[in-house]
Amino acid sequence: SALVTLSSTTTRSRTSASGIIGEAIRIHRRLGTRIFEAAYEEFLALALTQAGLSVKRQWVLPVTFDGHTVPVGYRLDLLVNERVVVEIKCSERAHDAHARQLLTYLRLGGYRTGLLINFGFDRLIDGVQRIVNGYEPVDGRERVAGSLEETRRHGDRRAR
Repeated sequence: SALVTLSSTTTRSRTSASGIIGEAIRIHRRLGTRIFEAAYEEFLALALTQAGLSVKRQWVLPVTFDGHTVPVGYRLDLLVNERVVVEIKCSERAHDAHARQLLTYLRLGGYRTGLLINFGFDRLIDGVQRIVNGYEPVDGRERVAGSLEETRRHGDRRAR
């Protein structure tokens, strides 16, 4: 089934992006579009926590430079199992600025995988982007800064 519920998956796949996306789809189907981002965030955090995952909400991401650390105000919507950053939006359109924001969080925090989930789309899967920090194309081209190009090239609707 295209819908993956966390309660029916193995421990390894429960922490995967596809499991998180599956729960987001389930929530979107029940609540519809365009309610407050905070409500989607709360319900997604609750669903993932009930599935046994570690979820931090509104996690402050400090920035370190030359040995000095400052909490500059970056806040991750969700940090799942200390490895997947989830940024939640509720906009009728996709904006590159949202993907760049998530990529900045991934770089500053040293995280590899991020999910941009935009609940404003009628079909949630159309509003999901998987962003990979430090993505390197297979064809040997120069290293791409993040995965905005990967997302554009592949349409990345595949949940991995």
